[in-house]
Amino acid sequence: MDSASSRYAIALLSIAREENKIKEYIEVCEQIYEIISKNNDLYRIIKDYGLSCEEKKETLDLCFKGKIPQYILNLFYVVIDNNRGKLIKEILQDFIRIAYKDLKIRQGIVYSTTKLSSKEIENLQERVSDILSCQTILINEIDESLVGGFKIKVDDLIIDESIKTRFEKLKLQLLSEGGYKSNGKN
Repeated sequence: MDSASSRYAIALLSIAREENKIKEYIEVCEQIYEIISKNNDLYRIIKDYGLSCEEKKETLDLCFKGKIPQYILNLFYVVIDNNRGKLIKEILQDFIRIAYKDLKIRQGIVYSTTKLSSKEIENLQERVSDILSCQTILINEIDESLVGGFKIKVDDLIIDESIKTRFEKLKLQLLSEGGYKSNGKN
């Protein structure tokens, strides 16, 4: 973890620790990441080498000034001044990952065919937290190939309760038993 984006992320974590606001910074960075990911024009402006640093900073000010902690905005200014705007999304991801790790919180994804309610996600988070003996945060992503059920991935742990996997296991079981037998014939 010695990339430029991770160095910026570590610097931001240091500031968040000093302010004793790691969780707040995580929430803000998750929101900013979502905004930038959904707004291709904004991301294009941030990473465009044809625009001046001042133009990029003005754009960031219009979007975020007064809405996010000034230290995060200042980090973006430094990134822009160093012509590394294309790294902003990666910096945000790295920060979120290392900040959760710093708080001893593990992050994972719960895949489902439809959007889960916040209560369903909370229940799954509690179950996974019990299994891993640490607090776990799950983000819901849609994967229609599961047919039904869900699949959870946290680091190396995978809990697969999807109908697709159940069908595959049933198929393997039937094949390993020599297939089904009907009236003594295969």
